[in-house]
Formats: sequence, C-alpha cells, structure tokens
Amino acid sequence: MAKAQEEYEQQQRHDRAAIDEQQRARIAALASDFPRLWRDPKRLTAREQRMIRLLLADVTLIRSQGITVHVRFNGGATKTLELPKPLTAWELRTTTAEIVADVDRLTDHYTDKQIVEILNQHGALSGCGQRFNSRIIAPPPP
Repeated sequence: MAKAQEEYEQQQRHDRAAIDEQQRARIAALASDFPRLWRDPKRLTAREQRMIRLLLADVTLIRSQGITVHVRFNGGATKTLELPKPLTAWELRTTTAEIVADVDRLTDHYTDKQIVEILNQHGALSGCGQRFNSRIIAPPPP
C-alpha cells in the first residue's frame, strides 16, 4: 500500500510539473470563462475543444417551460443553468414590430416602391436580415 501511495504521489508531482504556469493560467481562464466559450463555438480552437471535452463528463438538457441544463464536470462538480426556450423558426424571421408599425404608417402617404426606398435608406432589414423589396412590403393577394 505504501509503495502504491508513493507511486501515486510521484505521478502527481510529475503531472503538475508537465504543465507550466502559462498553461495552468490558460486552463484556469478557460474554466472561469466556460459559459461564454460554450455559447460561441466559432471561437473555440481544436485545442480548446479538446480541453472542454476533458472537463465535461456529461450534459443533460430538459425541455419544459424553458431549457434546464445540468452540466457534470469530470472532477465531480455540477452546474445547473436555466435558459429561455429558443424561438421557433418563424419567430426568428419575424420583422420587428417597430418596422411593421413604420410600414403601416408609411402606407398612408407612400407607394410600396417608395416605402422600400425609405426603409432601405434608413438601413432597416426584414426579419430574415434582408434589405426590403416590393414583395416584402406588398400585401399578399386575396
């Protein structure tokens, strides 16, 4: 038992020495900045992704009124996050109420083509993030 304990402690010392202070600081920064990194997959390099895989044991998602996320880390720590339910596809592509109100107000005095020009001059975008055109402004046929 004493020999196994000594080998374990020796391996621990070796593992600590294998990581220099700069690497240790970067790992600590990654751990403390985990929520932001988790939300931005474009930001993660392959190395950071591997580090996250080493940190996480599993993630459980429960969908109800919102989304409950249970994160279990390899070290045994757990974290629970409560997130709002994501918007549906049509909600994501809905033009803002302010722009719809502007269009309603402008229809009293301008043609569809003029409204398109006014909205595009002001940099307004449709719910899909596109510049306006007459098809977006014109009401659908009956």
